[in-house]
Amino acid sequence: MVNSISINVKNTRNSDNSYYEKLKEKAFEIPRSWKFTSLRRIGRIVGGGTPKTSVSEYWNGDIPWVTPSDLGGKEKTAVNVIAKGERSISRKGLDSSTARIVPEGAVLYSCRAPIGYAAIAENPLATSQGIKAFIPYSEISSEYIYFCLKAFTENIVKNASGASFKEISAAELGATVLPLPPKKEQERISSKIKEIFTALDKILKCLE
Repeated sequence: MVNSISINVKNTRNSDNSYYEKLKEKAFEIPRSWKFTSLRRIGRIVGGGTPKTSVSEYWNGDIPWVTPSDLGGKEKTAVNVIAKGERSISRKGLDSSTARIVPEGAVLYSCRAPIGYAAIAENPLATSQGIKAFIPYSEISSEYIYFCLKAFTENIVKNASGASFKEISAAELGATVLPLPPKKEQERISSKIKEIFTALDKILKCLE
């Protein structure tokens, strides 16, 4: 279902009324129990940071620290989960930078170099500035948001800015529009997608 969705909502953020009027013009039909919403309305988006690499006491601590390269190349299952990256930082390193600890269940999304790597945090961790972490409200499924972001990446990239390389800001990511069913249905959709990925994995193994 989500793989066929593409909604360009750039320049539709002037006000709530104009935002949703333009959205209705571009949107596809959804069930009555669903609604269209933006990421910023259903969770928090938290940026990351990098401590100074020249200060040794900022590194090799007990706080997992994840970069886009840690997310890339690991999406071999239906849902990519991550507990740590190649490096870790100390509490001093955390406090010295814009990095923040995000909770288990946060959806990590690379916002540059490149845009579109994604994973769900398996435990509390921090990220570099190349990742935006989406922390969903209680009625939102992390897995559903993960699959939506993967499906919408092509559209998100179109709305990114930057001359030398594309980057998506927290505001631009927060403006991403998605169809939102009730939570139980979010979970059913995610389960079905995972079933399909599992079946595909079995087929690929048979072809090896």
